Amino acid sequence: MNRLAVAVVAVGLALSCSLAAQGRGQFGGEGGSAPLVPELTHLPGTTYSGGSSYQSPGVQGAAFELAAAQTVTAIEEHYRKQLSAVGWKVESTGGDATIAYSRFAVTAAGTVRAGTLVVTPTQTGRMWVAVRVVAPITAPPRPAAKTETEMMDWMLRQLPRPAQDEPAPTAASELPATFPKELLPPNFKSSRISSSDARVIVAGTVAGTKPSDLTAFFAALRKAGWSDRLRGWNTDTFAVAEFCKGDVRASLVFNVDPKRVVMAGVSADRPANFRCDLTARQSPGISGPVVVLPSDWSPANVDGGGGGAHFRAGMRLTTATPVTSILADVESQIVASGYKATSRTSDATQSYVRFESTQTGSPATVLLSITKLPWSPQIDAVYEVVTPKR
Repeated sequence: MNRLAVAVVAVGLALSCSLAAQGRGQFGGEGGSAPLVPELTHLPGTTYSGGSSYQSPGVQGAAFELAAAQTVTAIEEHYRKQLSAVGWKVESTGGDATIAYSRFAVTAAGTVRAGTLVVTPTQTGRMWVAVRVVAPITAPPRPAAKTETEMMDWMLRQLPRPAQDEPAPTAASELPATFPKELLPPNFKSSRISSSDARVIVAGTVAGTKPSDLTAFFAALRKAGWSDRLRGWNTDTFAVAEFCKGDVRASLVFNVDPKRVVMAGVSADRPANFRCDLTARQSPGISGPVVVLPSDWSPANVDGGGGGAHFRAGMRLTTATPVTSILADVESQIVASGYKATSRTSDATQSYVRFESTQTGSPATVLLSITKLPWSPQIDAVYEVVTPKR
């Protein structure tokens, strides 16, 4: 079997916290030092529209949306000056009318970290602002490859578990007649089935399916009347999605290699007090891109999360692959997942590409950032999916 690396399922971010009502976010410093990400005041005439801050090993950041008529460059300059005022050293600044950015050296606790600021429009009159700080970390040793049985066991553990008062599903020889067959991807061959009165779980292998084909599969589910919320549809070698229809909630997980979908696990249940109509009203009706790491890119850290109209996936890579090659590889996967590149800007150490969805449904913006870190050979790759507010 091809590489089956350990991956992180980014359904939510346990360490994320909401920004204050004023749209300000900060992190505590280290050893009593000043916060790494300061409280940010907004440019007069702009209105904070929501966002979040996050923190995980080796990375901190904040992202938020503004209602604004000002230019991208004016907004970027406004926040850049505030970051410079607290000691962030500007190393480069660039961009155009659609993407403006700055890169910083941030010193904290005797360690120099890489900071980035980027501003891009998400729709008419709305701007997305993202601040991120990454610190040196040591890549963990590559885990031993799992057998197919071990990986399927691990994958099934990622599905929602029965409530304490719910009987555990038991092994079954075939799917119940009432199971919605459209939840199974094309070329799916089941190998494990378990069911109870409230839940059905099926797992199996998938043949002849590319990771980017999941976008079309999700679109077919929506066409069949299933509603979804924006989820972490990519991490390292793992994808996850949630859909609902009527009183049924469906959770789908996929194990993927760079060129194929290896296995899938599907859980369908009827949780108590479940309101699919609420999900339908909140659903962006769009899939985030599926990005898979080639085997020679060793992830030192994976972070991600989000909710509502925003999802972020970050990957710290230890690799000698040139930044231009990483950018081209990730960009091609995003395009294959139903997006088109609309603008780009870069310098020797920083690259940004802005994408817009070509899928049928609500528009969405994807912002891809590739940062060459000073402690070579590490790369910080992160993309954010932002859908319009309803």
